[in-house]
Amino acid sequence: MAKIRFEIPQGGLYYRVSQDFPEATIEVTATHVLSDGRVMAELDVLASDFTEFIEALGREPGVVSVANVATLGPTARCQIMAQTPPYILLAGDLEVLIRYPRIIQAGAFTVEVASRVSQLQKLIEGLHRFYPVVQVLRFGRDRMRTSPGTITAQQHALLHQALAAGYFEVPRRITLTRLAHKLGKSKSSLSRGLALIEEKLAESIAASRS
Repeated sequence: MAKIRFEIPQGGLYYRVSQDFPEATIEVTATHVLSDGRVMAELDVLASDFTEFIEALGREPGVVSVANVATLGPTARCQIMAQTPPYILLAGDLEVLIRYPRIIQAGAFTVEVASRVSQLQKLIEGLHRFYPVVQVLRFGRDRMRTSPGTITAQQHALLHQALAAGYFEVPRRITLTRLAHKLGKSKSSLSRGLALIEEKLAESIAASRS
């Protein structure tokens, strides 16, 4: 288990907006890498001016679209589609688990990572190729600070529906498109929901073996 901070390079995703809004806190709460290599991400944003912030986020290099989903008290939730940041690709290649939320503030990511020591070392070496400054803030063999495998009642219901429909069977008895139509959801919303459930269950397995 490690806590890592790495500065976003100039021209990288979130660099400009985190420089223009240094007081803002961005929490990446879910990501889903699409088949074309782009990523869809859900963000919770604490900023003084949400409208201006989201407009600036839409001008970020590599950002394809931004949608303001909801305002939750002092926090705004939005969804973006963008080029996938290097750290996500590295973590995927190395099978390293990066837990949520992933914090962006003042030009840097702060993330918690769970994996074997050898894979963590490879991740840190890889991050140095893409990010100007990489710091290990904490390292240890302690378990994750929360119960990562806990899914909500709504997520449990969605998982049960997908299982009952045969979505997780090999081969699948139902496609994502047909399942989304059956459940009355958009394909992208269903894909993100299932990806987040899978992430939480994977965290649970990783934590139980740490």
